[in-house]
Amino acid sequence: MYKQLTIMSGKGGTGKTTLTASFCRLAQGRIVIVDADVDAANLHILLEHKIEKSEEFIGGAIAYIDPEQCTGCGECFQRCQFDAIRALNGKYIVSERECEGCGVCELVCPVDAVTVKKESVGKLFHSITPYGRFFHAQLYPGGESSGQVVTLLRERAEDAAVAEHKELILIDGPPGIGCAAVASLTGVTKVLVVAEPTVSGWHDMLRAISLADFFRVGICVCVNRADINPELTSQIEQFCRENQYQFLGTIPQDDSVIKAQLKAQSVLDVYPDSPASRAIENIFNAVIQEL
Repeated sequence: MYKQLTIMSGKGGTGKTTLTASFCRLAQGRIVIVDADVDAANLHILLEHKIEKSEEFIGGAIAYIDPEQCTGCGECFQRCQFDAIRALNGKYIVSERECEGCGVCELVCPVDAVTVKKESVGKLFHSITPYGRFFHAQLYPGGESSGQVVTLLRERAEDAAVAEHKELILIDGPPGIGCAAVASLTGVTKVLVVAEPTVSGWHDMLRAISLADFFRVGICVCVNRADINPELTSQIEQFCRENQYQFLGTIPQDDSVIKAQLKAQSVLDVYPDSPASRAIENIFNAVIQEL
């Protein structure tokens, strides 16, 4: 059976995707990769990849009122629970921003002027990388259903892991604690929370840990750019030990990481002997032991 590891953080910019890309290199040949940050996917930038297949994701539904058929009776307006229907020149229109696609307006319209239409909210991609199969997506601007997209990506990855006898599904989780984050960590083997030693980083690390705790997922923690605030880094480590979260180590501030990103590669691909690369490899080995 394969294991599943989600790398997540409570905020953006902690180095989560950079760490995931480096883990891909270290685990190459054994993994299936998922980018669960579907609202602002960027793991594909650091991974050499070739898209083999794409598919439209049909998400939420939107109601449409045909102005030629609408008689202005107001039945849909009275029944809408989301204040998504407005009167205009004696007839009614639907506000796409408020519409939840529940379909009540279609059911109650006496002249069949309302149609609830499914719409494409993004694309899913099946790619191949030097490290393993890669499943990622991009929601269109304003697209919703991010949690459903992540769930579908994970299902695709699980099928691939079974078919190809892979040991690990590596998931680059989204920042924050919203629907996509929930969908990226439920049922996984372990969560690795990437923290940063700042006041906001501390606060958002606690949010990520609280979410993983709620779903009873095993938690590991590492600190990126640890030397920018050694005192707070020590506090994070102490907090983990007191609360029985596995503290796996620290990654120093290292310019080689930025230089590698400018080349659209992971730091291990370009600077394998840098301080950051050595620290990342130690954390990778530690989390594999935890799995």
